[in-house]
Amino acid sequence: FYNAVITKGWYFQGAIVFFAGTIAFLYCFKLIYSVFLGQPKDKFRKVKEAPIWYLIPQFVLIIGIMVFSARPDLILKPIGDLLSQSAYFPSDPLSWENVTASTNLGYWSGYKIMLVIGGMFVVLLLWLVVMSRKAKSVKQFNMVYAGERPFTPETTHYSHNMFAPFNKALGFLTTPVVTSFWNGVNNTSHAFADSFRKIYTGNGQTYIAHILAYIVIVYLILL
Repeated sequence: FYNAVITKGWYFQGAIVFFAGTIAFLYCFKLIYSVFLGQPKDKFRKVKEAPIWYLIPQFVLIIGIMVFSARPDLILKPIGDLLSQSAYFPSDPLSWENVTASTNLGYWSGYKIMLVIGGMFVVLLLWLVVMSRKAKSVKQFNMVYAGERPFTPETTHYSHNMFAPFNKALGFLTTPVVTSFWNGVNNTSHAFADSFRKIYTGNGQTYIAHILAYIVIVYLILL
């Protein structure tokens, strides 16, 4: 996306892609944050690990993701070679040198990226081990907030109200005027969808009529 929009000179679209990627990171981060950090809710305390036959496909996918992240040329290079032979696609803009992909905007090496991320993980893990060597294991509710003991696991979870700082920073986007505007867009979209849904009733005969009408209209246009 970045390579395409910058090459075309679409800098505004590039900014949109950038901010969309940042927002995508935030909601993916909340997913990871909520699943792996903090205390479990009461209804999940007796949840057990899935059977091994459910885990094997996940491990296979994870290994595949890691392999192709470090060696994207295993997939992208054959696809690029295939597309470059087609008259419907331009020549492959990626030039490969071993595992490094180069464009007119820069280069990408999945192998080096994996090494950097792995090194960062090791450093952070060692730092965590050193800093928490004197930590003590305590029960979930062995804590207080403002002199009061929490009675629900939700208030002790890491993801509880985790977007409060973002609400303070971007609260102007939730003002009554903006909220009313997006509510109006939402209601208009639902009204349009409801009207459009009357055409697609789920009836097979109706769909056949639509197909025949489409063929007739295309035929008349091509005359």
